Amino acid sequence: MAENQFPISYQYTLVAGKAGRPIVLRGIQLYMINDFSEEHYKTVVSMGMNAVRLYFEYTNLEQNPEPYKYIKATEQEIAERNAQKKDGYYYMDQHIKWAKKYGLYVVLDMHVPPGGFRVPEFWDDRALQKRFFVLWTDIAKRYKDEPTVVAYDLANEPILRNKFGGLARYSEVLNETIDHIRSVDKKHTIWVERAYPEGPHTPESTMPAIKDDNVVYDWHMYDPQFFTHQQVSERDGRIRFPNPAYYPSEKYAKAQVDSKIGDWARWGREHNVPMTVGEFGISIQGVDRGGTQWVADVVDAFAREKMSFFYFSLTWKREGKDYSLADPVKRILTCKLSEHWPSK
Repeated sequence: MAENQFPISYQYTLVAGKAGRPIVLRGIQLYMINDFSEEHYKTVVSMGMNAVRLYFEYTNLEQNPEPYKYIKATEQEIAERNAQKKDGYYYMDQHIKWAKKYGLYVVLDMHVPPGGFRVPEFWDDRALQKRFFVLWTDIAKRYKDEPTVVAYDLANEPILRNKFGGLARYSEVLNETIDHIRSVDKKHTIWVERAYPEGPHTPESTMPAIKDDNVVYDWHMYDPQFFTHQQVSERDGRIRFPNPAYYPSEKYAKAQVDSKIGDWARWGREHNVPMTVGEFGISIQGVDRGGTQWVADVVDAFAREKMSFFYFSLTWKREGKDYSLADPVKRILTCKLSEHWPSK
């Protein structure tokens, strides 16, 4: 249940309340516009979850022709859910109200920052970064006293290039963003994600260096991708993993799941910071090829490491790519949540 006290980062975990009760966030991804329904929150609670990661884009709040001017929609536009003329704060406020009603935490996830989705040039563009700073400051000013919001997830899955400064530049921009947020909000936890640089992808080579001490460090669990992303069509029509894949297999089984999650957990313990998994999930093609067993093994490992996690996703799908919550996965998630975190 979401509490009136703000959860904070403390050593290897999140804690809340005067007694510093440890919290493990167990949630799912919702989309701010497309998942605009109270029924989704009832589903989340019925599964035994305690949080949602709320996807939004910068264009939900401002448009490129008018940066820094935050959108205010008419009642008719809101009723019609016009994707180009919407008041993003109307939707965000309502999601937070539903979460509060059902005792859930919300992580605000800026999935698409100014400049676009996973654009490497963003980290070298001061004009776009300024918009990013101002937008996050405005969000923080609005929700600075709202404990239902557990954290601000600054930027989703950032792609880095050495010519734009790599991990060092990513760290600088995040620290500058946090300074802006802290000018109006000193309470909320900051959620920073591992980067996707050129070169090796280990915790040491992908985690930014953050100065603030109320921070959660995030990574996404889709290993092995030949299984979780099998037969998925990209926007250009390309299929990265065209062959059917099964779990467990000689290539990848429970031992590899435990090792992967354990590596990131060890990094968190070594640096004395909380580690979270902002996304994990499988495409619909993998569900009947061992997908439920993969989900079970992954959640077991999260529970053992006391690591917060969010399933991706409740409803997301497009042509050739479906990561919505299939019924068999819903059943195993509900079972595992009850097993590891029984309701009182």
